Amino acid sequence: MAGTETGPSPRRYLAVWLPFLPADRWRRLNPSGAPDELPLVFTEKVRGALRLAAVDRRALALGLTPGLALADARARVPEILAIDSDPAGDGLFLARLAEACDRYTPWSPSIRPMGWCWISPAAPICSAARRRCAPT
Repeated sequence: MAGTETGPSPRRYLAVWLPFLPADRWRRLNPSGAPDELPLVFTEKVRGALRLAAVDRRALALGLTPGLALADARARVPEILAIDSDPAGDGLFLARLAEACDRYTPWSPSIRPMGWCWISPAAPICSAARRRCAPT
């Protein structure tokens, strides 16, 4: 029979990747903190040197990447806004996001350093999205 499934329904998995989480979170908490056109970088001290821990979309488009020394980043793009990294705050945000997903699925751990959140099985979420996006 075409179009029918036999056996148990397939599992669906949803992975959420938030590559600009620190910048998005900072801009949301500090709406008047910096103009949107200003490249935003987050720094952390690594072996005595300040290095970029995260960057926003604009900084990435200008060639700044995590791991680059802040001094090198300023030499390339003098107008960047450098802010101390807040990995604890980002981790708390991801933990709250994973906790909010618990009402839809029994398993939603977050992988904090990279801003990943796995949600599995995601059938209720996928079904709800399918209903919202269905043509009328």
